[in-house]
Amino acid sequence: MVLKHLLRGLLLALLLAVGFWVWKTFFPGDEALIRRQLVALAEAASFGSDEAPLVKLTNAARVAGFFTADTEIDIAPWGYQRVVISGHTEVQQAAVGARNAVASLSVRVENIEITFRDDPAGARVRCTLTGRTSRESETQSQEMELEMLKLDGDWLIHRARTFDYIRN
Repeated sequence: MVLKHLLRGLLLALLLAVGFWVWKTFFPGDEALIRRQLVALAEAASFGSDEAPLVKLTNAARVAGFFTADTEIDIAPWGYQRVVISGHTEVQQAAVGARNAVASLSVRVENIEITFRDDPAGARVRCTLTGRTSRESETQSQEMELEMLKLDGDWLIHRARTFDYIRN
């Protein structure tokens, strides 16, 4: 009798665990969606030396798809001059330019901190971008602050800027 109740309890616990896993997998929260979006952006921005010209254009357009149409990016990347980019077209042009400037680029997003605004369709994200190009022997890192908006179910970057923890 005790064994029967124990087995029922274990079966119920197993069903609850499977149900929780299914729910989290198929209906992730906004924080998980933002993290996935940023990882996907890093993958889209990365490229190898064997990328064909047509693939370069396609992947550059894919990078632009992670941003709102009226996006504003203000960055000082890894020891270079400050760059200001506005809108999808300029994001795509910058992605093509990066692909033409170096043979390969590997980008990762790490240390993601997400703060949701009072507006449920907005979030501020601080993260660390790390990257290595074919020209650099060492990995470079850059702290970033992003303002993301949820549009039609997708979290898109509306504003991006380099972030200096020492000054802020």
